[in-house]
Amino acid sequence: MSKIDWDPDTTQGKIIMTLFHWLFLGLGLMGLYNLGTLLLTGSLWVHSGNRSQANWALLNATDAPMGFLWGLLQMFICLMLGGLAVFLFFNQKGTGFEDMVYLDVNYPPGQAPQENALPSALASPSPTRLKPLAFSCQATLATAPAAIVSDIFNLSLWPSFQGYGPLPGIAGAEFEGRPTPDWVGTRIRVTNTDGSSHIEEVKSWDGRQLVMELGSFSPPLERLASHFVETWQFVPLPSGHTLVKRQFLLYPRSWLGRLWLKGIALMLKQAVQRHLVQMEADSKKK
Repeated sequence: MSKIDWDPDTTQGKIIMTLFHWLFLGLGLMGLYNLGTLLLTGSLWVHSGNRSQANWALLNATDAPMGFLWGLLQMFICLMLGGLAVFLFFNQKGTGFEDMVYLDVNYPPGQAPQENALPSALASPSPTRLKPLAFSCQATLATAPAAIVSDIFNLSLWPSFQGYGPLPGIAGAEFEGRPTPDWVGTRIRVTNTDGSSHIEEVKSWDGRQLVMELGSFSPPLERLASHFVETWQFVPLPSGHTLVKRQFLLYPRSWLGRLWLKGIALMLKQAVQRHLVQMEADSKKK
């Protein structure tokens, strides 16, 4: 039996922490429900009994004062745990996914990527004040940046993105209209293996950095997120290889959407990293 990894900086640790957040949030909702019952009826739902005969009973202070006090304690505990979940989800410093882990490489002078420096093209407006979820992945490809970008816009290669778990892969992609000479403004309609779709639009390309915006999602994702922003950064290395970093920002529409996007971001990060590993292997064959 493998040991559980509780480190919050690892994928398994983040999944475990997310499950605990869900549990605490559920208990908080139970506390809110009981608070509403107390305000409307003057009674509380109280969980009592031993392990084999545990049950819920509706009690008030007149008929069962001790049970009523026990119910108040249960309600306050649930409300505190729910408040903790809300704090961890929405008021924590950073996004919880900003784990910019770089490979052990020697960067050319002045070309080392900065961990907290987002490109100006990524400063995309959000329909809410919620911080976007962010993550990044990277790999070293044995080809030049120009060849990598050429492969990115070879849409016949897009089905190599296989998804991860319930996150679907890409079934096909096609240009909407004619691609522009410098790629900026080019729109690509993507169809996923589960039948869902979205549109990717090139926002900028300067020879070292490619920025794309993902939007026009089909349900249910359109109810959770307004858009994603993906940036590809290309750092030529002295060996002739290229360090490729892909960074994502996921913009939620609401607090509830941000909660669901945490789980989506975990799976998307694994899918993107797996795709980069496949691109790395393919580059060595050329």
